[in-house]
Amino acid sequence: FQHGLSHLGKTQAQQAAKDVIQLLSSTTTTTTTTSSTTSSTLKTEQQYHQLIILTSDFLRAKETAQIVADYIVTTEPQLANTKFPLGKPIIETRLRERWFGDWDGGPDNHYPDVWKHDLLDSNHTLCAVESVQSVLKRTIDCVMEWDASVSTKNTNTNTNTLILLVAHGDVLQIVQTAFARMDCAHHRSLPHLETATLRPLELK
Repeated sequence: FQHGLSHLGKTQAQQAAKDVIQLLSSTTTTTTTTSSTTSSTLKTEQQYHQLIILTSDFLRAKETAQIVADYIVTTEPQLANTKFPLGKPIIETRLRERWFGDWDGGPDNHYPDVWKHDLLDSNHTLCAVESVQSVLKRTIDCVMEWDASVSTKNTNTNTNTLILLVAHGDVLQIVQTAFARMDCAHHRSLPHLETATLRPLELK
């Protein structure tokens, strides 16, 4: 909970906000997102009529989500009034980072050991680490519940809603496997998701 964003992290969050604004502003959008190490392109042909930001309650995720929300509200007030009326993120504890058990809060040099065991058994809880299956279930439950909620409203109003998930490395790698229809044990085989970059969750 205690580690906040660096200056670079705050800058990356503002860039992410600009990318979200582009998605909300156009019917066909090609967005190039950049980080300190990579750039990626996100293209959508949907027109979004509303934005919902869901965030983990861990500090860096909350700060990122708040920066995105504040940037949209302050730089594009008309857009915010029509498409982001809530004007703030919604806390979703199911988007919390994976619990790393005995290694939680320590250096990340043990992560490769955890990921190696993930490949062998997605239910493993080595050293009290949260299993991949547990992370997958809570994140997919979150996504499906929110999708069902907005889908009902969208059907009644003929609108599309953009749901932005602000979470953490393993959580976002793992949830992507469901949309890619792949074994969640192989979550590290997906391209690494750089800090504050957008990646669509599209069912394959």
